[in-house]
Amino acid sequence: MTHLLAHGTYACGTVCSNQKIFPKDLKGQLKQVGNLLATWWRDKRAIHMLLTNASQTMEAVSRKSKGGPIDKQTPQCVEIYNKNMEGVDRQDQLRSYYSIGRKSKKWWRCCFWFLVQTAVLNSYIMYKNMPHPPHTAEPMTHFHYIGETGAI
Repeated sequence: MTHLLAHGTYACGTVCSNQKIFPKDLKGQLKQVGNLLATWWRDKRAIHMLLTNASQTMEAVSRKSKGGPIDKQTPQCVEIYNKNMEGVDRQDQLRSYYSIGRKSKKWWRCCFWFLVQTAVLNSYIMYKNMPHPPHTAEPMTHFHYIGETGAI
């Protein structure tokens, strides 16, 4: 771990605290060992995080609510995680709408269909970001794009 940190490789991620291998002494508290910080935070539910790229400082952020925006204090690590994981979460969300893959007990087939679906979705994202001439109609929707490519 220290070898990766010396080369500027940092990590920030969530950890399932109900796993058998999760250390009991890290539950419900903040602990720092060298550059590794184990922390938890509760917004809607408890989130346990392990990170090496942030400190334990709090940041003021604005959150949407029914009554209008609310200013909250959140740990810096949670904001870094949310900012950088937005693309991955969006990819998972779009991929779940129109599944291309087929069920299989063979792991390599599942990997193959995942890669095909990811490639089609990435091509759709590139298509949406391309400039379209003003005289053409709106860009295709996700559903129509997948139908045009013959993916489903």
